[in-house]
Amino acid sequence: ERPRPAHPVARPPQPHLPQSRGTAGSMGVSVTAPWRWLLWIGALSGVSLAVDRSKFRTCQDTGFCRRHRAPTAPPPKFSVLPDSVVVNGADGLSALLQDEDFTSPPLRLTLLFYQNGIARMQVREANPAMPRWEPPDVVLEDQLGPVAPQLQERSEASGLRLEYMPGRHVELGFSPFSLALFIDGEKVVSVNERNLFHFEFHRSKDTPDAASSAEAATAGEDRHKGKRIVGYWEDGLAIYEDGTREEKVRDNAEEEKLRNGDGFWQETFAGHTDSKPLGPASVGMDIDFPGAQHLFGIPEHATRLSLQPTTGPNAHYSDPYRMYTLDVFEYDLDVPMALYGGIPMVMGHTASASVGAFWFNPTETFIDVEKDGKASRTHWISESGIVDLMLLPGPTPKDILHQFTSAVGTQELPPLFALGYHQCRW
Repeated sequence: ERPRPAHPVARPPQPHLPQSRGTAGSMGVSVTAPWRWLLWIGALSGVSLAVDRSKFRTCQDTGFCRRHRAPTAPPPKFSVLPDSVVVNGADGLSALLQDEDFTSPPLRLTLLFYQNGIARMQVREANPAMPRWEPPDVVLEDQLGPVAPQLQERSEASGLRLEYMPGRHVELGFSPFSLALFIDGEKVVSVNERNLFHFEFHRSKDTPDAASSAEAATAGEDRHKGKRIVGYWEDGLAIYEDGTREEKVRDNAEEEKLRNGDGFWQETFAGHTDSKPLGPASVGMDIDFPGAQHLFGIPEHATRLSLQPTTGPNAHYSDPYRMYTLDVFEYDLDVPMALYGGIPMVMGHTASASVGAFWFNPTETFIDVEKDGKASRTHWISESGIVDLMLLPGPTPKDILHQFTSAVGTQELPPLFALGYHQCRW
């Protein structure tokens, strides 16, 4: 017999629980009715109630993301045509962009600047054969006070510098095309520094593009057009005496691949087919934050507050973050799949300042994040629309949110008498 403790602990009175007629297990132990329900709950807790991910597209299931997240060849480099650059006071800067292979129609670049500090870059087709979709509202255009930038430096070879507020300026690179935002002389955002910009254009499946038509028209001519050859590049193309080089001509197989690319005209997912009679229209660009070790934003995802890398040697996820508003019940945690909301705005933070970027494109979008200790880098890939990027200079998170809401507005508060009468489905 065990000795009694020196200070016995009183046991609380036990409630009377009616006995169940059934037994649990082979031991014949009687189980009370409430405890029987607890056993059922325990058994069900072992069943996974996670979302069925096969019902939701990933980058690998999406043609425009597959094409541009891991392209088989580097994207064509776009350059600013120096002779097309015009500074129009409060209307900002306008210029033309052209890719090096002349496979894309010329694009119209516009830079706008506002009193709240926002620097805005837009890229559209200069002469679209078919109109592209643009959101008709969201941005409060009539409430953004434009300011006239001051041209400080210009070089026909490298680019130009525009100051639009004290201590804030942008630098536009001509070849290849790039844009950088500086605050008090420090670069805080760089755009297209990694040359990931792409701009697909509508086309007809049965009509050759402009580049193909030009090649067909000159097929029987002297491909060097009488120019004197002084050497050859590593790819076998000629170098001419006047400093120009021979343009590459695509063969039939390459032309067919270009015309009927991955998901250009039709895609199927989960038994549903999406037909694209106007062809592809994806746009995308890299936006990097020098010195930033943390990025926040692009809600809504059930992930960590600090955005985790999706590519590179230290990738936490294998898929990019997806922006596509969905009603997902029993969603998984720590995955970059889309959820209920979608706000394509990201903030980067350094020891000296914070800065933001608002990718104003409501179409389905995938965002890759990469961190290498020197910068936090993002790559945005959208299904359609135009490039409309707002750089939010901060320099504090509160300033960034003020600049963002001054562009898109704030949420209306419900009237006091309505509180408690809202509906929640869950």
